[in-house]
Amino acid sequence: MKLLKKRSITFLCICICVIGATHCGKKQEDQSNTARSVEQVMDEQINSEKGNDQKDAKNTENVQNEVEKSNEDDSSDSDVDYDLTQMDSDMVYATIYQLMVDPDDYIGKTFRIKGTYYAAENPNNEEYYHCCIIKDAMACCAQGLEFVWGDGSHAYPDEYPAEDAEIEVQGTLEAYKEKNDDTTYCRLANADMKIIE
Repeated sequence: MKLLKKRSITFLCICICVIGATHCGKKQEDQSNTARSVEQVMDEQINSEKGNDQKDAKNTENVQNEVEKSNEDDSSDSDVDYDLTQMDSDMVYATIYQLMVDPDDYIGKTFRIKGTYYAAENPNNEEYYHCCIIKDAMACCAQGLEFVWGDGSHAYPDEYPAEDAEIEVQGTLEAYKEKNDDTTYCRLANADMKIIE
């Protein structure tokens, strides 16, 4: 009986060791597979980012080509360099975004845009800034372009439309700086504005 107990305990210990050794081996194998998976995911993301950079460059080129094409199609208004009223809302949004990212390419060019009127007050100098807000097709994102109506002598709020009114604005893009501010801003200067009914 003592011999049987001794053999049973020995057998049980061997089984525990074998199971433990087998399980540990699997864990290491799983970890090495996980490590390979992480490396694969990282490589995929790096390649994806490289692809996104190429897509961004291609999208920028597409926006510029679409704007140029739109302007060629609208030969009746030769006084407008970029007529964004002829584009769908996604292209308008992309063009305004491109203008904000690289304004130097557009300074001195004439734009016609359609959007929603919005006025904002600068609390530091009590001046109002007037903007035409353009939304993308899903209306989740918006870009705005500041404008100065005519010579800037129009009185706010008496002569301006109500907030959220649909407007069309045409003017020449200029860069400017505020007093005591090094930031460069862009706006449509000497702009014509009409309310769209």
